[in-house]
Amino acid sequence: MTGFKQWGDIRLRTPMHWTRGRHVGFSESTPWEPLASDSLTANVEAQDDDPSSMLNHYRALIQLRRSNPALATGDFIPLTTTDRGALAYLRRDAAGSAAIVVANLTDRAMDGVRVTSNDGALREGRWTPTVAFGGGSASTFTIGGNGRIAGWNAGAVGPLQVRIFTLARHN
Repeated sequence: MTGFKQWGDIRLRTPMHWTRGRHVGFSESTPWEPLASDSLTANVEAQDDDPSSMLNHYRALIQLRRSNPALATGDFIPLTTTDRGALAYLRRDAAGSAAIVVANLTDRAMDGVRVTSNDGALREGRWTPTVAFGGGSASTFTIGGNGRIAGWNAGAVGPLQVRIFTLARHN
């Protein structure tokens, strides 16, 4: 931790905030670093029952990753989008599980983000996306013999929003 001396301690070593109580539930002793000014609201106890909290946001993402083999261990295939502020990629595994992630990295809404891949991204057939995270809906698309996603419409993506679609293939 000596490298921090040249920039100062950027609060990387503050105690985990568990409760609203004394020393935020980290210890019965006085912590070596002062508590952050938001320690009474940015703690596990305060965010646990709030479905829109950052804590529950990450819990939902972790659960989704655990329940979907493609998201957990699948190959990463970058996708091209029609908007420079959008990031998209496909995750797929050998057993046929697949998911598409579309992220809006800007502070403006995007309507009708289209996604394209190189050849060989998916097996030929009809694919039905199901919104697994981020809300909204998505349209079915068809993959030809080249295995290319050709301008699939991922729909509207809000500012700084991530949408995750699990994919099901139909023969």
